[in-house]
Amino acid sequence: MSEVLGALFAILVGLMYYPKIANGVATERHTQTDVTTAIQQQQWVAAVSNYVTQNMTSLESSVTTTPTVIPVATVKAANVGLPVGFTGTNPFNQTWTAAVTQPTAGNLQVLIYTVGGTQINDQELGSIARSANGVGGMIPTNNSGVYSGGAATAYGAFGAWQVSTAAYGVTGGSPASLLTFSNGALTSNYLYRNAVPGQPQLNTMSTNLNMGGNTITNAQQIQLAAGNGVQIGNSYVYGDSANTALRQNGAVYLQNTAGTANADLIAGNITAGGNVWAAGYLHAQGDVSANGNVSASGNVSANGNLWTNQQVIANGTIISYAGASAGSGCSQNGAIANSGSGPLFCQSGVWTAGGVSSVVQVDSGGWSATGYAGCPGGYTLTGGSCDMNRGGDGREISPRICQPSGNGFSCAENNSGSCIAHAICVQ
Repeated sequence: MSEVLGALFAILVGLMYYPKIANGVATERHTQTDVTTAIQQQQWVAAVSNYVTQNMTSLESSVTTTPTVIPVATVKAANVGLPVGFTGTNPFNQTWTAAVTQPTAGNLQVLIYTVGGTQINDQELGSIARSANGVGGMIPTNNSGVYSGGAATAYGAFGAWQVSTAAYGVTGGSPASLLTFSNGALTSNYLYRNAVPGQPQLNTMSTNLNMGGNTITNAQQIQLAAGNGVQIGNSYVYGDSANTALRQNGAVYLQNTAGTANADLIAGNITAGGNVWAAGYLHAQGDVSANGNVSASGNVSANGNLWTNQQVIANGTIISYAGASAGSGCSQNGAIANSGSGPLFCQSGVWTAGGVSSVVQVDSGGWSATGYAGCPGGYTLTGGSCDMNRGGDGREISPRICQPSGNGFSCAENNSGSCIAHAICVQ
């Protein structure tokens, strides 16, 4: 008994949900049918457009204000782009048709529609028209109550166009499209949102595109021909196979997205045909090289040496903060130092006061208990030193003597040792 009750319960639950499931399946079937019809409409419109363009001369000479029907068989025979499997019948068993008129000389008008089959209600015609993109339209039955004239008028999607159907003998419930040609050129050309197999021209602009102040977003890639490809205000971005140039009449600023502060520029080599000006530091991890002059209105500071292959010319004074004592030794002849009271020059290995023309070093001779090194005539003692050799028990006994004496330098070891005195004399 419980098994029977369970089965009955399952059947009741199934009956409750069946209408929803069936409705969902029907909706999906309608959507697929509408999309298939819209794709057929795009293919048929593209092929008819090619057929009219190909036969423009004969149509202009034969077509009048009375519609001339162009059947599917004629278009297929012309081999103008219809897919091989195109049957000419849509999912509603309607047959695609085109009729061309010539309201005025040199101006052709082609109405695309269907005949026979099952009428399509207004709501579904609207869905098909939207799916057909720019070529979409319909001849309504007015089951919606929106189109008071019913099948008397064909309408473009979103009200793009309206055409009377009085001369065409059509009934409502049909998709529709309108093509117009002037002096041999298609003037009602639409840019398709979706690709139509074998019809790349439907996704190709044939004139300038004015966005009317609207924005293009989510573009994966924009490709431009060489030349001034992008114009922003009065500035241009130029590009060719090798170079890119920013062309404008004023300055170029690199700023943050808010435009309130400068942004960093990271690049490889930067070549400037004019001046390079920096309000802050100019920092280089490598060498800074200039073929011309280097000028600074402020200080020039270096932590290392300043080398020049030419002269150092100063309109002011040259100051050395390197300290030295007159008479002491130096390693680089020609160097300049400061004694605290005046300049010193390294001459013959000795720091010499400015204005000295000759420097000699004199010693007291060999090792002896005392020694005296006197300056020769015409020379003045400027400094000296002593060498000491400790004697006796090796102790250093004070006072050991190493001092100026007259115009020379004297020494005494004072522990049975010996010494040599050295004097530095200048003239």
